[in-house]
Amino acid sequence: MTTKKQTAITIAYAGEKYPDIWKKTFKQAQNNTVKVKLHNRKDYSYMQNGSDVAYEIATADGDKYFYYTKNDPTIFFYHKNKEI
Repeated sequence: MTTKKQTAITIAYAGEKYPDIWKKTFKQAQNNTVKVKLHNRKDYSYMQNGSDVAYEIATADGDKYFYYTKNDPTIFFYHKNKEI
């Protein structure tokens, strides 16, 4: 599966699991493009779990601070500098 498809599925899952935080991001992703940036997880002191890659999700309207890391099959979600 491509990274693009994995990211789309992850955003959809987060929108359902954490509707208060990720639902708006999911809606934006359905109607617009989202930008995904890859970072070194170790650059973020609050990210203690997951692989070395942190995925940053930014929506078309400038909404950001949505991140996730993964350690297959587990995904760790972050928002505004904390794990949710």
